[in-house]
Amino acid sequence: MEVAMKCKLKDSAPSVFQIRYGGYKGVVANDPRSSWKLSLRKSMSKFQSENITLDVLAYSKYQPCFLNRQLITLLPTLGVGDSVFELNQEEVVRQLNRMVNEPQAAIAAIELMPMREVTNVVKELLCGYHPDHEPYLAMLLQTFRASKLLELKTKSRIFIPKGRAVMGCLDETRTLTYGQVFIQASSTANVHGKFIVTGQVVLAKNPCLHPGDVRVLQAVDVPVLHHMFDCVVFPQQGPRPHPNECSGSDLDGDIYFVSWDQSLIPIRTLPPMDYTPAPTDTLDHDVKIDEVEEYFTNYIVNGSLGIIANAHVVFADKEYLKAESAPCLELAKLFSVAVDFPKTVPAQIPYELHVGEYPDFMEKVDKTTYVSKGVIGKLYREIKKHAPHIKYFTKDVARRSYDSDLIVDGYEDYISEAIEFKQEYDLKLGNLMDHYSIKSEAEKISGCILKMARRFTKSCDADSIRMAVRSLRKEAMSWFSEMCMDDNGIGQDDLDAKASAWYHVTYHPEYWGCYNDRYVQDRPHLISFPWCVYDRLIRIKQMGNLKRKMVLK
Repeated sequence: MEVAMKCKLKDSAPSVFQIRYGGYKGVVANDPRSSWKLSLRKSMSKFQSENITLDVLAYSKYQPCFLNRQLITLLPTLGVGDSVFELNQEEVVRQLNRMVNEPQAAIAAIELMPMREVTNVVKELLCGYHPDHEPYLAMLLQTFRASKLLELKTKSRIFIPKGRAVMGCLDETRTLTYGQVFIQASSTANVHGKFIVTGQVVLAKNPCLHPGDVRVLQAVDVPVLHHMFDCVVFPQQGPRPHPNECSGSDLDGDIYFVSWDQSLIPIRTLPPMDYTPAPTDTLDHDVKIDEVEEYFTNYIVNGSLGIIANAHVVFADKEYLKAESAPCLELAKLFSVAVDFPKTVPAQIPYELHVGEYPDFMEKVDKTTYVSKGVIGKLYREIKKHAPHIKYFTKDVARRSYDSDLIVDGYEDYISEAIEFKQEYDLKLGNLMDHYSIKSEAEKISGCILKMARRFTKSCDADSIRMAVRSLRKEAMSWFSEMCMDDNGIGQDDLDAKASAWYHVTYHPEYWGCYNDRYVQDRPHLISFPWCVYDRLIRIKQMGNLKRKMVLK
């Protein structure tokens, strides 16, 4: 619990931590039977170090589960029907369409698929507003929908309710036998309810190219493991570790796809591939800087993971045996070699495995393409029919949406100050948007990036974007708290008036567009500023609703 508190996890301690400690690396699990603060295996030791600071890289938590193109390639190879994926995608699209119009559907959607930084803001706003009546709320939900549609189109990233993405760990009680796993999952990200999964589950770890990477195991209820949740517990017993069967995993913090949706359980499985790594080169002397430079250059020049993965997608789409075809099995072996290349030798791709044309869903506009007849092609062409619709904050919208419920007595006293803070906030947020070439305020605030500058990538720069937005929000909150104290602390009426002024100078039509004069004329009017103190505005809204009900009575 001490480590959890250090990580600012107040509700409950996670079951599993991915750590680095004094040259050791790997995963440690909560064990209520142990009297030791920390127990480490010899296999976790990678080098000698006197640094005994405990670094926590990740921890087990609720994470929603998504299919991707690699899994959708392997599962039909093992007998799962195309209609299963089509029906799941249809359900996701239906849910996304409902969430922009129905409060309860929106709350349910973000409980299952959290919107990261703005999850709580959106949930609070949904308690006071219809999704389509508040422009800031509408923009966030519409951008979230657009980002999920984009993921469906480019990655076939289909949400699976009966599944989770979980960190793996070992059964320290030695209760589980080969072929069994223990899974206890949280119901949603913000609900404390948990349930134990029993029965057949399908399990895999990305990247997965070989049909044998997909395992079907039996989830069982083990009372001595009830303290473990939001993780998958593997047995110590058996001829081969189950994690190693899944793409050669080693329980070093890997995240596994696990689903108990019976429609996704393959009707057959194949033996897992041999992931024994090739022998590594050893030196009989200390490494020299020129050797490091040569190694790094070779790694950059010979890296072929992307080429192999793309070729696998093409052959699996065209071949009758799909991922079980000879070219795909050979590419799966080459991919394993390429993954280990930093430690061994580069993978050599034979000429016959080079690709000449690509399926339409890969969107290779500069290459020869064909219309895919496989399931991914069907999913791609179906999702293209659903266009994202994001309504922006125009002057007409400002006239229609200005909420007089959020205007309280005394707000005029803070108008001048609010204008200054709004200008400062917009300038900083606008600079962040320009830096990352993000066009929409809602994309920047929510982290649901649709498009950004080529020099940045969502996977690598998402954290820095979130940190920048979080920092700006904290700064705005510090401006808000800069008020005189009375004998009883900060007056609630003064706080309400200040929040009201922030809302007024953002939403009132007479202020629409006036903040662009100082820097960029063509930038849209930004409206996230007052919602940095969303809890205060929601309180004002709820008090207004309560007064109306009292009058009606």
